[in-house]
Amino acid sequence: KSCQGIVEVLANNNRLERCVSIYAEARIENARAAFKAINVEYLEIQLSETVSVQTVESYIDQWDEHMEFAVRHLLHKEHKLCNEVYCNIESEDVKLSCFAKITNSMWIYGYFLISEPKSCKCKKEAIKLLSLLKIFSTLDKLRFQFNDMFDGKFCVEIRNRTRDLLKNIVDGTCEIFCELSVQVELQRAFSPPPNGDVPRLVCFVAEYCNRLLKDENKSILVRVLEIYNSNNKVEFEDGLLSFKIHNVMKALEINLETWSTSYKDNALSYFFTMNSHWYLFNNVRGTQLGDLMGDSSLWAYYESVDYYADLYMRESWGKITVLLREEGLILFPGGRAVDRNLAKKRIRLFCEAFDDAYKKQSKWGIV
Repeated sequence: KSCQGIVEVLANNNRLERCVSIYAEARIENARAAFKAINVEYLEIQLSETVSVQTVESYIDQWDEHMEFAVRHLLHKEHKLCNEVYCNIESEDVKLSCFAKITNSMWIYGYFLISEPKSCKCKKEAIKLLSLLKIFSTLDKLRFQFNDMFDGKFCVEIRNRTRDLLKNIVDGTCEIFCELSVQVELQRAFSPPPNGDVPRLVCFVAEYCNRLLKDENKSILVRVLEIYNSNNKVEFEDGLLSFKIHNVMKALEINLETWSTSYKDNALSYFFTMNSHWYLFNNVRGTQLGDLMGDSSLWAYYESVDYYADLYMRESWGKITVLLREEGLILFPGGRAVDRNLAKKRIRLFCEAFDDAYKKQSKWGIV
């Protein structure tokens, strides 16, 4: 009430503009002190598109937390104070212009929007998409408070900054999402694990797609895709998310087929395919990704495991057991006498082949 009284006196003496200026300066200093206490120096770190988002994940978490603090607590408080202090001034422009002055001059909040979250400037990799979804979710949750506080002609600049930030996040998210299958295809040029183990790409894709399809991420991603299509005047298709994920899995399957042909050892090639499909069957079944792919795709993996396991057994151990065949061991037709030398030779060859196979295959990786 004392502030309201002072404002009225100054307004009646044509000193309102000076009053607003002094009040804003005082509140800006207060806000700076609040941000200094929580340490936001990470905002000044310069990044390039060669830096992985994984190196700045902690900064993204901080940005997320601090952005929410800035809007829900700091700016909400300032907005409320402006309304209270200038409530007796007839012109609404006074309180709105004062709040806009505080917001636009509050260097740290402006820096939040100008510099953007650290993930926006990192290289375009799949994991970055999850960070962008998290940032979009935070801004979306603050949307109603944004609209309430930053209304009117005096907050045009801050609205434009916020709009630009959201557009960059939406564009960046959709660009990465639409190129996921291409990124999987690019991995095809690399060699598979020499020991027939499951490629890291297979593990990553299965886990990554499941994270994307979690309820919280899926709903945000669909919303981002809708906004992107709307901005580009393209009709949104309901099955777009499912279609893109299917393309990623198809690209992964082609990778596995290509990699399997790179092994000189047929047994190892069959072992590799069996291994990878068994991993996919076990780690996709009962998940969001499994539900999206459907039972037919999952059981195709299972049948593939059986098929390649049979080929593997024939190509490796099947060739060894043939060495123990009885053919030619009987000395005379209808007799019982056995060619002991031939029997010993076959047993020796079997043992040598078994040892060789064991030494070689004991180094192979298995799920």
